[in-house]
Amino acid sequence: MRLMIVMMMLLMTKQLAMEMWMRGSMRMLIARWFQGQAG
Repeated sequence: MRLMIVMMMLLMTKQLAMEMWMRGSMRMLIARWFQGQAG
């Protein structure tokens, strides 16, 4: 039972981390694109 909860938490945090990374990379790409347009 406890193992299942730990696995679920790990899955949730992994998904959350992936989402955060995706958002961060997208933000960086957009910022770089804007810099290119301004430059």
